Amino acid sequence: MKLIRIFLAVVLLSLSSCSKRPAGVPASGVVSAVEVSNFMIEAGYGTGYLADPSYSTPEVAFLDWEFGKILLQDYLDCGFQYRPGVFDCDKFALEAVAVIHRLNVKNPEFKSGVAFGECWFRLENGKAHAVNFAIVKGLKIAFYEPQTFEIARLTAFERSNVIFWRL
Repeated sequence: MKLIRIFLAVVLLSLSSCSKRPAGVPASGVVSAVEVSNFMIEAGYGTGYLADPSYSTPEVAFLDWEFGKILLQDYLDCGFQYRPGVFDCDKFALEAVAVIHRLNVKNPEFKSGVAFGECWFRLENGKAHAVNFAIVKGLKIAFYEPQTFEIARLTAFERSNVIFWRL
């Protein structure tokens, strides 16, 4: 019985959308957690949560085009759709983090996590919103809106009202 379960698990995994994804996230370099922390503090985003000692910096072009296609396929495969209070901005941001790390783990050349995480900020109407962000080459930040699959442009107000971030 146990052998049958293992066989079925292998078959199902081979049919899953994860097996059809590219192996790894194109990276342009590696940064230490200390470098990221210092950068975020100096940029005015405060202190956040860093889980790994170092991070691979993803390429902006990958985030802006290829990753959006992969993320959309993930949403379609899993049946994700916006539901206020149930599957909204924070869940989309969390799912995007999970997808990019699943891509990264498939590449044995990578020795660190991806510098891609969640960022929460306050909107001018007082509500909060969650998106993703990446630390990219040259210690720069790129915000990513996982609901529209594109690089996000935060306003000066939003940038100065970051509530929480983590990699």
